[in-house]
Amino acid sequence: MMAEKGDTILITEHGKAVGLIVPMKSSVDSRIKELAQTGLIAWNRRKLRAHFPTAKTRGKRSVADLLLENRE
Repeated sequence: MMAEKGDTILITEHGKAVGLIVPMKSSVDSRIKELAQTGLIAWNRRKLRAHFPTAKTRGKRSVADLLLENRE
């Protein structure tokens, strides 16, 4: 079990990377670094701007309230 030993496992299909198995003990920073090294992500290390919901409701009820009501 390579992942149990701390190794990262790259899964490929016909030579193309399709998945990555990383040990649970690794930190988020080290996982991001590994993904960037394999070319699966590109990150400029800047924080994302806050994104406000695009859905708006009429009245005082939130979108979450309406979704919960429709699930019942």
